[in-house]
Amino acid sequence: GLTTARLVWAPMALLPVLELHEDTAIHVLIGIAAASATLQVIGQNAWSAWMGDVVPSTLRGRYFGARTVFVTGGAAMASLACALVHERTMPPAMALPAIAAMLCATGLLSAQLLWNVVFEQVGCAVDRESHE
Repeated sequence: GLTTARLVWAPMALLPVLELHEDTAIHVLIGIAAASATLQVIGQNAWSAWMGDVVPSTLRGRYFGARTVFVTGGAAMASLACALVHERTMPPAMALPAIAAMLCATGLLSAQLLWNVVFEQVGCAVDRESHE
């Protein structure tokens, strides 16, 4: 899902090391972007279904509306800050690989955080069952 959509960018982080021909590198970029977009759609649908079960129906519209506002604004500011930092602090040939590496790192972090939440929920369910 969403973590895989981030991790699929790993080959872009290795692009300077691979020393691919420019045409090949462009094809790799297009393929990775297409794969990432497809995986994001799958992950977003799964996440939305899960959150639909978690958020009560009386709060759902207000919750998702407010979440969309804040997440979109935060993503826009983070993207702008990331672009400015990378444009001003590193050679242009390294900017995309650095962003791809950061994307993979955040994907791994989000997977770990999600794992912790799911594990805590399972642990709570096991504890409740043992006390009944």
